[in-house]
Amino acid sequence: MINPIHSLSDFIQLDQDIQVKEYLSDLSPRDKLWDTHKIYSQKIAEFYKAADNEPYFNRISNCANYLLFGLKDVGEEDPLLKLAAAHFCHVPQCQLCNWLRSRMWRRRFFKILPKMLTDLGEGYQFIFVTLTVRNCPLQNLREQLKEMSAAWKRLSERKDFLTFKAFTRTTEVTRNYDIYYHGSSVPQFIGRMGTRKYYDWLYQFLSAGGDKNLVQIYPTKEAHPHYHALLLVEDAYFDKNQSKYWQHKRWLDEWQSALRVDYKPSVHVKAVKTFDVIPQEISIQDIINLSLETDFDIPDVLLKKSLDSPSPLKDISSSLIKSVLETLKYCVKPADIIGEIVTHPCSDGFDNVKWLQEFTDQVYRTRKIATGGLFKFYLKDLESEKETDADFLGDRSEGDFLGIEYFFQWHNQVQKYKLKSVNTFDVDEKNDKVKEKHEFRQARKDKLNKFFNGG
Repeated sequence: MINPIHSLSDFIQLDQDIQVKEYLSDLSPRDKLWDTHKIYSQKIAEFYKAADNEPYFNRISNCANYLLFGLKDVGEEDPLLKLAAAHFCHVPQCQLCNWLRSRMWRRRFFKILPKMLTDLGEGYQFIFVTLTVRNCPLQNLREQLKEMSAAWKRLSERKDFLTFKAFTRTTEVTRNYDIYYHGSSVPQFIGRMGTRKYYDWLYQFLSAGGDKNLVQIYPTKEAHPHYHALLLVEDAYFDKNQSKYWQHKRWLDEWQSALRVDYKPSVHVKAVKTFDVIPQEISIQDIINLSLETDFDIPDVLLKKSLDSPSPLKDISSSLIKSVLETLKYCVKPADIIGEIVTHPCSDGFDNVKWLQEFTDQVYRTRKIATGGLFKFYLKDLESEKETDADFLGDRSEGDFLGIEYFFQWHNQVQKYKLKSVNTFDVDEKNDKVKEKHEFRQARKDKLNKFFNGG
């Protein structure tokens, strides 16, 4: 049996640390977000329980209650804990699954980018586009998403759109909130959160020493769906003397025409630099790993410290990395799902529970991510027809794991993953068993295929 415990650094000295560091977040601070997202998921599960949605309540409540981590040698001084096995609910509104889904898609894109850009050579750049529509009543969200999808299809089939060699498009839905001042017998409507009117009033109110507790946040019955898209174009696209170039007004007109609406939708377009060749202090690969293993956002200060590294991604610009991260994020902010900032229900009793249940019905089986062109070609071997637990585990090559496993269990009372047991095993022996099991399943599958095909 391999027993590497006594050769490891302070990071996992069982004889000293396990008694003190009994939680996942203590043993591995980089994994504290497992606690954060699990807490969100538990709150969402309670909302579904209040809405009498027992199936979603049960599935989310039991999502990732147990985590098996292996100790992985990543070529650094200290081995790292890496998720080796877990069971997930895959409910679209489960925050833990949303977090892992975002990591999954980012892993895929960062894996194909070096090869795709190498195959293409020089002469290509990216643009990041946000396409919006007017807010719609929550009960009309499904219909609005269908209209947006049809509009995108019409847009992408236009002759000039063929200039774009690849695209990935994601759907995000945000909530709207109304602000009321409760300083008199009748609440005074201030404005919609996020508007200039609201910010001007709030600044003046707080500057005058106003009591912020008198400012109440009401949920609305509206939703704001919009697209984020990352598109690949040839350098010639940016030649403003050619018809290939779409200025902001052209984007706005094309999107309005595709939507077939009589108002001007909001459109944001930004050129994205593809490569950086500047001295760096930390590797781009380190930054990418940080984005995958921590929360969605990376501090700008890290992105500015781009560094020369043997990684194939070493020259990819920080702006491209940020655009990938922004594109492949959550469909709905976790705070929006539970209405975290809401302080007062609507006058008719429309609250966060009702909002979540209606939202769930509206987005049921809608498509959140779409790819096309070269992105679709390079991703074809990485995408699966149906999302599985294995998709969320990432790169877990058994050969890189050391002979030790950590078993964690979620504890509701402390709201943390607690260490339940530590096991050691023979890596080669385990790999042989995994290989033998895989070969048995493949042989059984081949036999069944032969039988049903009349062989």
